[in-house]
Amino acid sequence: MKLKLLLLAALISQLCFAQANLTLGLQAYYPFSGNANDVSGNNNNPVFNNATLTDDRLGNVKSAYNFNGSDQYMRILNSPSLNTGNQLSLCVWIKPKGFFQGLCHGNAIIAKDDDKPAGFYYLGYGDGLYTGVNCSSSFVDEAHENFYGRASASHSGGYTPYIETEKWYSVVYTYDGTKTRLYVNCNIIDSVTTSLNFTNSLDLYFGKLNTSFFYWLNADLDEVRIYNRALNQTEINLYGDCAIAPVILSDFSIKTTNNQSATLNWNVSQETNIKEYVIERSVNGTDNFIPVGNITAVNSAIEKTYSFDDKDLLSDTYYYRIIINEKNGIRKYSEIRKVVIINKGFNATVYPNASNGSFTVRINKDAADVTVVNATGQTVLNKKIKNSMTAPLNISSQPNGIYWIKIISNNNIITKRIVKF
Repeated sequence: MKLKLLLLAALISQLCFAQANLTLGLQAYYPFSGNANDVSGNNNNPVFNNATLTDDRLGNVKSAYNFNGSDQYMRILNSPSLNTGNQLSLCVWIKPKGFFQGLCHGNAIIAKDDDKPAGFYYLGYGDGLYTGVNCSSSFVDEAHENFYGRASASHSGGYTPYIETEKWYSVVYTYDGTKTRLYVNCNIIDSVTTSLNFTNSLDLYFGKLNTSFFYWLNADLDEVRIYNRALNQTEINLYGDCAIAPVILSDFSIKTTNNQSATLNWNVSQETNIKEYVIERSVNGTDNFIPVGNITAVNSAIEKTYSFDDKDLLSDTYYYRIIINEKNGIRKYSEIRKVVIINKGFNATVYPNASNGSFTVRINKDAADVTVVNATGQTVLNKKIKNSMTAPLNISSQPNGIYWIKIISNNNIITKRIVKF
């Protein structure tokens, strides 16, 4: 029944959105509906499986597998369909229940890997992004665990929110021949430009790494899919139950004000059970969307118009989308809108607004002096930006709190407030 419902959802999506096709390029598919068989037609069935059937995220009995974190795993023999060349998507629904305490304390979800040989692929989670020392320390930082895949992480200090146990996540890793992307609950977490290949002679494992590290998985796992191409955002939304917003959101438009800000307007009808609207911005329209604001929903019985101003923008092309967060936890996305800003005056932005100490300054000139001061007025960092329009700032060694960044270019001064946590 679960498989039929998913196929029906995919068919409906394909009728509505031509760019969504969750069967195209599908090399292996494990819905775990009572067994661990591959239903893609490629017969990539496990030759070993001692994991335990359990309920899935929807409460369906014996429709997911539990891995106990000590000796349970699945093994699938190597086959041509599991070697995907220079493109790949790995998709899982997972509910972590604990964290591996052994050597290097990683947690392997999918591994065609025996310690990073040529052509390997891997999807898992661990504390290494946050600590940077997972193999040189026996301490497991369970409060700062992150999902990651091969060459998918550029975050220093990990990313938030960190993994919570007993909570279901949809996790998708993609590589399109140029760039890796990692998505958690349909949101892109990171992207890295690199050159990769995913072909080797190794068997495929779920629940452990086939080395002395083991990386035993303590989690419930469901809906595992492997593709020989990179899924797009619409397909990832469909897989992760984050469907494009229905007709309640309409007339979504953007206009510029004095070539310094973008004003977003949208109308909603049938507004019920909506928690908030989160406005996200990107400079390429495909990934790296960052939240720039949110508006609490009124849940009006009549048509309602919302507006948001994104101020102090640099000259560039910007792409916006709106996330509709429902009170029941479901997240939906609007279509993407584009606006071009031509700002002739001096301007600067600092992002992210809050971080663990790593920030980026972006200016619309090619030189500036940057000073960071703490709440007591003490200077903690001086930096010159020269022959560039972006520069990293790192105050990770400073205490958490509020800081002020002063950016000076040709007697023009801009001050920005940032938060280190």
